[in-house]
Amino acid sequence: MSLQPPTTMRILLVEDDADYAALLQQFLAAGGSFDVVCVSSWAHAKAQHPGFDVMLLALGLPDSAVEDTLTAFRSLDAGTAVVVMSGALTL
Repeated sequence: MSLQPPTTMRILLVEDDADYAALLQQFLAAGGSFDVVCVSSWAHAKAQHPGFDVMLLALGLPDSAVEDTLTAFRSLDAGTAVVVMSGALTL
């Protein structure tokens, strides 16, 4: 029986708050085998989109509403899981 090396999960982190993005990157680095690419806008996310396993998406980006972002992302890459994040107390 041969053991397979751990698979590195590719994560696209789309977060415009630099401090929160840094905190998430630290958390992910401590928790496992992740390759994280962080961008601060939807425009940058579109340029980076191919080949990710998961997109962590901030609810309020400066250049796109979340509904528009999700619709556009799904048309680019329907196979990637998306986690929508919000720091808001109410939605």
